[in-house]
Amino acid sequence: MIFLNARVKHLSLARIIIFTILTVDLLLDDLGMNALWTVQNFHAHGVIRLLPESVLNFLLSEAGLSLFHWSYLAVLILGLLGMGSSYVLVVCSLLGTIWFHGMARGFGGHVNHQELIVLHCLFFLFSPLAFREFSLKQLFSKGRKAANEGPDHERARVILQALTFWVLLTYFYIGVARIGTSDIRVYFTNTMVTYVVDHCHKWNFWDISLAKDILNQTWLARALSVSFFFATILELSAPIAVFVKKLTPIIVVSLTIFHISIWVCMNIFFWQNLCLLSLPLLGWMIDRKQSVVIKPKIIFFDAKCGLCDGFIQWVAKADRKSIFKFAPLSGVTADREGIELSNNSNEWTIVLSDGENTYGCSSAVIEILKDLPKWDFVGDLLLIVPRFIRDFGYRCVATVRYRLFGTVEVCGLPPQELRAKLLP
Repeated sequence: MIFLNARVKHLSLARIIIFTILTVDLLLDDLGMNALWTVQNFHAHGVIRLLPESVLNFLLSEAGLSLFHWSYLAVLILGLLGMGSSYVLVVCSLLGTIWFHGMARGFGGHVNHQELIVLHCLFFLFSPLAFREFSLKQLFSKGRKAANEGPDHERARVILQALTFWVLLTYFYIGVARIGTSDIRVYFTNTMVTYVVDHCHKWNFWDISLAKDILNQTWLARALSVSFFFATILELSAPIAVFVKKLTPIIVVSLTIFHISIWVCMNIFFWQNLCLLSLPLLGWMIDRKQSVVIKPKIIFFDAKCGLCDGFIQWVAKADRKSIFKFAPLSGVTADREGIELSNNSNEWTIVLSDGENTYGCSSAVIEILKDLPKWDFVGDLLLIVPRFIRDFGYRCVATVRYRLFGTVEVCGLPPQELRAKLLP
């Protein structure tokens, strides 16, 4: 899974990316032009219908639009600089973005999915962690050292993973919607060519219209027909980029090429999506470039439990980096490390120690999985489940472990290549 080595500063960098997109979007739009329209041409949607006509008249006037423009811009700049309360800034940004795009829809415009996904991303920035680093406030406190940010880094990592997953889930949803609203035969027709012909003649701010000159090429028509099917497969597989680190750059690069192709052939430039695709790439680069000091860890286990014995053997084989050593809970090493057993024997199953922290119950299992290359995503998924639910399930299994899995007299780690990992 990506962002395993993420820090608070990376979450604040994601904040900068999102607020930059919103700021550029505002600056590219000429809000003042809406004042040329009368209120009668504005078709209010949703809660905007509840506004009195006098208020709506002012909001859509030149003075009202100018006031909104500068107020909204001020909020976005404060968000970029990381100044002020995260809750206030995010709420004001949400309301400003909703009204900003609501005006476009009210005057006959279209709010597309790329604008909505940026709006959704704001919800992940409610945490004050996103405003801690890379902020103006941080520049004036260089001399201060942050306190122990272990838990903060962990929360920042989970937020970044959830944010990135939500961005990529948009592609999955579009792929599913396309399959649900079209027949499978559409992939074996010239539907894509028809889309290109229709859109390449529509002018917009990002107009390049290259398709007008190259659509008469036979090879391009065939390539477009084939790409329609593969583009749908790419959209459906996009969320995998969060969980399978090896596929992250492949999927991100493919989606980038996909967006550029749409721009060239269909005159539609999803620049917001391209900016948001930097998030999974950021997570992949952090994990790839950041050198992590691997601390040896000891897994203490119930040597008489058949389930624990099988789990230990499986971990030992999956531990390619040789991070773990193993010791019985009743052994000398456990006593020397100060492992204190709970009064509840159902918790005498797996305990993990990294020299600084000790983990028990489901937390121990999660920490172990996170250090196994092929199973780290399982640990992250389990982390989403509230701890009391995880521990309840853990204890339910622990209660019947002897009855279901039996007992062993001797630890089952005798294979020659694993003996060095077993401590007394």
